[in-house]
Amino acid sequence: MSKRLTKKFEYGLNKNLIQNESSMPHISFQYHDQEVNSPLMGNHNLQNILACIAVAEYLKIPTASVVKGIESYTPINNRSQWVNTENGNKVLLDAYNANPSSVEAALESFKSVDGPTAVILGDMFELGEHEGVEHQSIYDTCKKYSFDTCFLVGKAFSKVKTSHNSSHENIQLFEEKGEVIEQLKNQAFHNTTILVKGSRGMKMEELLDYL
Repeated sequence: MSKRLTKKFEYGLNKNLIQNESSMPHISFQYHDQEVNSPLMGNHNLQNILACIAVAEYLKIPTASVVKGIESYTPINNRSQWVNTENGNKVLLDAYNANPSSVEAALESFKSVDGPTAVILGDMFELGEHEGVEHQSIYDTCKKYSFDTCFLVGKAFSKVKTSHNSSHENIQLFEEKGEVIEQLKNQAFHNTTILVKGSRGMKMEELLDYL
């Protein structure tokens, strides 16, 4: 269908719209020789920003307005939201929703965080017959990235096939969120960067009080 279009504007990291990009711990890049900083993180959010820039370029919006628009967006409502806790932890609260691709993208970005890390993931809902395979895949990804601590929470995650390799003992499975709360009461995190993500029905933001 795109071949029939006459008004097209292509964008991507290979199109030189931006330079010197970095996506962790937050997104920064150069755009028309201006330094741009966004509180968002991860390559998935960088691609979203690139889409906005592509529209702005096509409409010939002034550079200053584009930069102001990008930098003025502060995530709220549990969407890629950074929260600092009293224990010195920095929590990336991304608990508005979750699906296999968004969780994989978040983990891919989070693996590059410096210092102590913890990942707390809740079940992904509405996957039907693919539920088992997709939750197993996320478990395997957590093994591959070797986060310092990883809690996987929910009925689907509690059924994944685990490895008995001692190097993966940092991954713990919980069937109920209440079990994680009890764990957090006994295993407090300090000065740790923590990713919290899960489907809306899991209400993972309720764990913030214990971080």
